[in-house]
Amino acid sequence: MAARSVALGHADWDWLRGENILELLSGGAMTDDILRDYEDLERDDVLATLAFATRLAQIKRIQPPAA
Repeated sequence: MAARSVALGHADWDWLRGENILELLSGGAMTDDILRDYEDLERDDVLATLAFATRLAQIKRIQPPAA
């Protein structure tokens, strides 16, 4: 299953795959290397993972739901 962001309109977001993409990138892998090694991924999958991580990094505080 390819990792596609719900924000881009895809329903098959795979959290573990997104985490793996971030791990590979933070370890120095280039997008083209990842795409070559994981044939089920597309460039948009990598970009969606980065966009999602960016949004998460911008969250300053999470409000607990009202009881």
